[in-house]
Amino acid sequence: MFQTNDDSAFFFVQEFCPHASLREAVEASQGGIGEIAVKEIFSKVLSAVEFMHNENLVHRNLKAENILIFDKTNYSRVKITDFGLTRKIDSTVKYLEYVSSYHAPELCETVVNEVLTVKYSIDVWALAIIFYYCLKGRFPWQKATIMCKPYWEWEQWLKRKSPMLPKRWDAFSDKSLKLFKKCFTSKPKDRCHKAPAQYAQQRLD
Repeated sequence: MFQTNDDSAFFFVQEFCPHASLREAVEASQGGIGEIAVKEIFSKVLSAVEFMHNENLVHRNLKAENILIFDKTNYSRVKITDFGLTRKIDSTVKYLEYVSSYHAPELCETVVNEVLTVKYSIDVWALAIIFYYCLKGRFPWQKATIMCKPYWEWEQWLKRKSPMLPKRWDAFSDKSLKLFKKCFTSKPKDRCHKAPAQYAQQRLD
């Protein structure tokens, strides 16, 4: 932060991001950005989120638009941005957002102005959505509610009520599915509680 000599004005200087966001990189690709790029990006993203969680902070707005790319050649420099919704773990907030593809089931069931408790599981769900989106070039579902068929099909398979894995998950390896199962469980208490950086080293596709 700087100020003029006569104290008449203050201004901020921020780092310039030359390659925009992860969302734009995925949209410019054909069917996802590839496993190598995803591992490279998430080794940084998960490390950053793990640091936040270790400081008892929950980002609450993780999405591809909020991951900035500084080196488009090998994705060696990426950063998380937009901390406006970040809160301390177990704090209470009024839910003021409308449902998006990144929101966990407990958020999809929440109405505007309803009070909710901030948990790490909110970030974990959103990170898994970004994983899938980067690998496939699309979201696994529009909303995590049983009214959305792709989500309902996943939940039925996860609860072993359906023996058939939904087709949109066929391309993933057993290790990948194990990772998604840990993150995409509807009950927050059964979900991964934090974002361990070592997840990025697993084979995803």
